[in-house]
Amino acid sequence: MIEVKVERVRKKARLDETYDIDIQETILEMVPFIESKIDETYLNTDDTSIQSIINLGATEIIVGEFIKEQSNDEEDSVSLGVGPIKIGENSSSKNRMSRAKDFVNSGWEKLKLYLKDNDDPFYFGIM
Repeated sequence: MIEVKVERVRKKARLDETYDIDIQETILEMVPFIESKIDETYLNTDDTSIQSIINLGATEIIVGEFIKEQSNDEEDSVSLGVGPIKIGENSSSKNRMSRAKDFVNSGWEKLKLYLKDNDDPFYFGIM
């Protein structure tokens, strides 16, 4: 089974302890989804190297998803919109979204060897 620690997510995302409850909620949301994509053989292995890679990949995906959520929340509160015109768009928000995408893609890349075989192509990433 996958084990993702709040402290690791916080450190990779460069956040302080005030986000721990929100990070824990994201972990609880995302771990079952990530586990559902991984072949059972690898989830239940005793090989500590494979366990470490899977945990790292899952941690990076969760970091990216958490950063994305935080960026969306901040963007909603900072931007002012009148019709199609947006005033006060924050370039640091774009940087965070790019960073989030990098974490998510890196995490899925680490997990690629351990994913279930699927006839349906599916794409991981943030648009």
